[in-house]
Amino acid sequence: NGTVTAATPEIVVRDGGVDISDGGTLNFGSVVQGNSSTKTLTIQNTGSANLSLNQITQNDLPAGFTLISSLGSTNLAPGASTTFTVALNTSAAGSFSGVLSIANNDSDENPFDISLNGTVTAATPEIVVRDGGVDISDGGTLNFGSVVQGNSSTKTLTIQNTGSANLSLNQITQNDLPAGFTLISSLGSTNLAPGASTTFTVALNTSAAGSFSGVLSIAN
Repeated sequence: NGTVTAATPEIVVRDGGVDISDGGTLNFGSVVQGNSSTKTLTIQNTGSANLSLNQITQNDLPAGFTLISSLGSTNLAPGASTTFTVALNTSAAGSFSGVLSIANNDSDENPFDISLNGTVTAATPEIVVRDGGVDISDGGTLNFGSVVQGNSSTKTLTIQNTGSANLSLNQITQNDLPAGFTLISSLGSTNLAPGASTTFTVALNTSAAGSFSGVLSIAN
């Protein structure tokens, strides 16, 4: 006696080394607008007959996702594999989701459905002002100390953009400083890319004795 079983294809889809089940989810994460989030998926035939696939096109993808490269092969022998690459479209902020259906000849997983989802957050600037290595909070205080008349007390402050979009600054002038303080050097740059920084320098005017205080407002 003996049994002969029919040769059948079997579709397996992987994100890296992780299997995605039919009806499973592929998460592109949360990405800042303009950055990238890309997934290269592998389709393997683990069955015993050829696996036929319909070619994946941009029209198969839900809104918010872009096909970077289509299937390298649409006919997979047993054990063979191919890949395709999809990216989250980060040109506009928003939450995106939908189903990619991969038509094939696997008897119980046709189509093979994958739920795609991802979030694009708006790019925003973020101003940080530091005295040396110490952050100064918005509304905080910069203390020039107590100085003998004729001596000097100077502060060079750093402004850094720790955000994800360009930070625009109004140039600082002497008119922006309160009485008793002198602008030694203005901003080296008024347009800071993400991660970039610039400095300006202010001195306590020690030509006359007295207590001096006031607010410097940095428009941005």
